[in-house]
Amino acid sequence: TIGGPQALRIPLGHPPVVFSLPGSSDLVTKALAHLTWKPGAVKYKTFDNGEISVKVDQSVANHDVFVVYARDDCESEVNFSMLRLMMLIDALRGEAAYRITVILPSLEYARQDRRGG
Repeated sequence: TIGGPQALRIPLGHPPVVFSLPGSSDLVTKALAHLTWKPGAVKYKTFDNGEISVKVDQSVANHDVFVVYARDDCESEVNFSMLRLMMLIDALRGEAAYRITVILPSLEYARQDRRGG
């Protein structure tokens, strides 16, 4: 049916991998306790000049990949966190992930277009 539910097809032999951004690891740990999936290995680094680096430390080729961005850490700047998310997605694409799904429970910029009143 058009617009109907579709089954999630997972490539055989490649279990899903779940990555979390800093500040989301508690949520991911709790979720993975109920699943047989594994957390992804990734390293985040911030240089002295403010530049950031994201390095995926495992192969995700032909894996379904989920990225959880929950922002529990309210300490980091929104723009910085969003850039880190985009850099992780770019790194995962470079690793030839089968499909990348971002789980974003709250989007900070979603209400900016509303008028005060």
